[in-house]
Amino acid sequence: LTLFLGYGCDRDPALLDRENCDQSFSLGDTIDLRFGERQCDPSENIAIEFTSFLDGRCPFGVLCITEGNAEVSLEFATTHGERDIVLNTSKANDLKRRILMDNYFVELVELNPLQPNGIKTPPSSYSAKIFIDKKKP
Repeated sequence: LTLFLGYGCDRDPALLDRENCDQSFSLGDTIDLRFGERQCDPSENIAIEFTSFLDGRCPFGVLCITEGNAEVSLEFATTHGERDIVLNTSKANDLKRRILMDNYFVELVELNPLQPNGIKTPPSSYSAKIFIDKKKP
């Protein structure tokens, strides 16, 4: 039995505006990005926002044939523009956990929480651990 949960939130057109950032981060950090939250690196003039997710992972406490997958949608903004990216928790079937965009690596480390069987977790409880770094020359 696989249960898919999907949630989304509205996008803010002023993504790179530092005043509209919930928190700041630095390249090379693994950040904890809550659902609907936007974080910025002012020194690089980049921003990332956790915009939606679709959670089809095997629930906690259930024995499943496969681990399942969660898709995490992010909006990543640089001086080159804003782009929507989708990263996955599963490595199966060539699903992407990491992407290179505008000379930045963005990697989904994990999505929390793992939903307990039969208990609906509110979207506001979700957070994605994201690693962001710059491509080395």
